[in-house]
Amino acid sequence: VPDLPAREVEAIRQHNAELDRQVSEFQQEITSSRNPRVEALRVQKLLVVPENLRDQVREAADTPGKKRSATQKELLAKYGEAIAVTEEEIRAALTPAERERVDHLAASVTQRGGQRRSWGKIQALFDVGSPPATRLLRRGQHETPGDEVEPGFLRVLCEDPQQATMAPRAPYPATSGRRTELVHWLTARDTRAAGLVARVMVSRVWQHLFGKGLAAAPDANFGLQGAPPIHPELLDWLAVEFQQSGWQLKSLIRLIMTSTAYRQSSALADTAFSSGVDPMQVDPQNLLLWRMPLRRLEGEVIRDSLMAVAGMLQGSMGGPPVVMKTAPDGHVDIDHDKLSRPADAYRRSVYLVARRAYHHSLMTVFDQPNIATTCARREASAVPLQSLAMLNEPLVRQMAARLGTLSTEAASETDDRIYWIFRRVMSRDPDAWEVAACREFVMRRTSAESIATATPQLPAGTANAVMTQAWVDLCHTMLNASEFLCAE
Repeated sequence: VPDLPAREVEAIRQHNAELDRQVSEFQQEITSSRNPRVEALRVQKLLVVPENLRDQVREAADTPGKKRSATQKELLAKYGEAIAVTEEEIRAALTPAERERVDHLAASVTQRGGQRRSWGKIQALFDVGSPPATRLLRRGQHETPGDEVEPGFLRVLCEDPQQATMAPRAPYPATSGRRTELVHWLTARDTRAAGLVARVMVSRVWQHLFGKGLAAAPDANFGLQGAPPIHPELLDWLAVEFQQSGWQLKSLIRLIMTSTAYRQSSALADTAFSSGVDPMQVDPQNLLLWRMPLRRLEGEVIRDSLMAVAGMLQGSMGGPPVVMKTAPDGHVDIDHDKLSRPADAYRRSVYLVARRAYHHSLMTVFDQPNIATTCARREASAVPLQSLAMLNEPLVRQMAARLGTLSTEAASETDDRIYWIFRRVMSRDPDAWEVAACREFVMRRTSAESIATATPQLPAGTANAVMTQAWVDLCHTMLNASEFLCAE
């Protein structure tokens, strides 16, 4: 539908119609000026064709390509180039006054074309007429339809088989009301349908936060063919809380994230049991959630986190998507030439254009799924390309350089700068051995021997450049750490 009111759309249509009328008049005048010259040139060129074939060749030239017979194609293959009239020949045949008039009219056509106006479009879904009949297909063949099937609900989720009959009430004109009735049935309190919907949604939210849902299968199959839930009592309790909160996802997420289970550490050393039993021996798969599962971040989150710690992430919402392009070597990155503004290159990854296997290279190596198919749960692989991407990807190196610059502005002392980087990247203070290791790394990179080895000529500013690069390399190393790439 147009994104403008109907009166403005009609005004634009009238404006364009007037332009089309003027352009049509200009083009007719151009044609009337050129046609006599074109005809005279063609008559002259046809003299090279045998007299008995001239009418046939002319007819073949005037016949559209798809409608030409085999004989006509053969004649044009032989004489077509000889009788062709070029644009240069036409202009040369025009008088100076005619040439000037044709050029003026052509410029007027171009000018009118630039004055055309348009409007944007909003994509939407509409009910168009009555819903089509749905029929049983004999032996599954659409060519042999059987009896018509009326809309209804799944009987297995109804207390009484008679409740499976749908009696839709259209909430708006020109709608069937079936979708609205289905929503009401799925969310009705104290029903089997609502219980199933709530359990599926709770399991999906739990999977997003813990990496594995309360239902063993990622597609939350609670039927006989699916595995039983890992913690059925917890699943039931959360499903009831979810329904009683008015199906509010934020309330459900807040409830889970403030729980002791979610706020646990993933480090084995932080798990203490008074009984002295080794949890790795009792529950090596962590089904009882005695520690927080360690999970690798999704590709989109990794890209956003890189820009966030470097202070470059643009948090603006809405607007056009960020267009991608493929380099000759196959590397897919942002098309900077098509950005509305330079800062759009650092927008959240959700705004990047994604088409089938056409993904940002950094997110591709970190298992961004193909959008052509559904993905119930993302897989987290560990392949060498991930390390190579974090070492060589231009975005990673750029964010490391930016982070190094910010650390220089934040603190002047070495230890203070190390603390700032750890808090920025890891969201924690470093241990004593980490501070010592980072200090030794920077000192070695900025020693006189290292500077002389890197640049024997020692040009002006070499020491400062090496010092800056040392901090950039430290930041780059931090961004490659598993702690930064994982959710604890």
